[in-house]
Amino acid sequence: MQTKNYSFHIIAALCLSVLGAAPITALFYNATPYSFLSFALAAAVAISVALIFSFCFPRDFSACHKGINKIFLMVFVVSGFLLCLLSALITLKDFWRLSAKVLLPRAPEFISLALILALLIYFGFAKREAFLKFCLIMLLPVSVTVVLLFCLSMPSMKLMNISVYSLPPVNKLSSHSLSYLLNIFVTATPSLILAHAVLPQIKKRTLLSGLLSGSLLLGIILLQALLVLGSGINYFEFPYLSAVGTLTFGNLFTRLDGFVYFMFLICAAAKITVCINAAKYLLSLIKNKNSP
Repeated sequence: MQTKNYSFHIIAALCLSVLGAAPITALFYNATPYSFLSFALAAAVAISVALIFSFCFPRDFSACHKGINKIFLMVFVVSGFLLCLLSALITLKDFWRLSAKVLLPRAPEFISLALILALLIYFGFAKREAFLKFCLIMLLPVSVTVVLLFCLSMPSMKLMNISVYSLPPVNKLSSHSLSYLLNIFVTATPSLILAHAVLPQIKKRTLLSGLLSGSLLLGIILLQALLVLGSGINYFEFPYLSAVGTLTFGNLFTRLDGFVYFMFLICAAAKITVCINAAKYLLSLIKNKNSP
């Protein structure tokens, strides 16, 4: 694979992987007026750790098949593979739950699961280059959807629903930020593995651009739900969907939920496929001693 032309593709894959299924449930778990500050702190920590990780990541694994390096390689492969599996399963579970309760509420649950798995099987067997191009193409409509829905929601927003002029107790801020780190950013780690698999000499600004763009879109989604729903946000099973469901746009679109369904599907499928490709790469490090 030629690596010099894939920087923008990696940025898109990183962004969609950070999004994943987070807008469905994880982004709003036990939300408070301080949730946006907690998320911002978690994003800053996650991006900093990711950049440090990029400095520690070997450019060439061929020397890691000898002596004690082989032990570290095995630990890295096993832990990375398990993380890919866990991240994929969590994303699949969240989207399956949405599909069973909202998209296809009257259909048997196995039908919802079968449809999702059929899409994932297609992506799983597709070439890596084709998937990266898919991410690059889909990033634009996903980004436009998030920004457009935020702008349309402005008349319904109330600044009093969030706290921007005071800080919560340190223990609450740190515990909530830790929840975001574990449920959103740690599960996006396979995207970093895939990024280094595609671009061994990846530039730090490429990683930074992908992680920042994903965090920015998530921040917009969280802010919209908080400003629209306020203290009642925890009473909704799918808060972002509920916030968007209150919108109307003239006589052409009475409900804009369909745009959110599309975004959920694309981001969830992208994140799971990133996990699949990252897991394949990790296994290849064991099978081939000269793996890059």
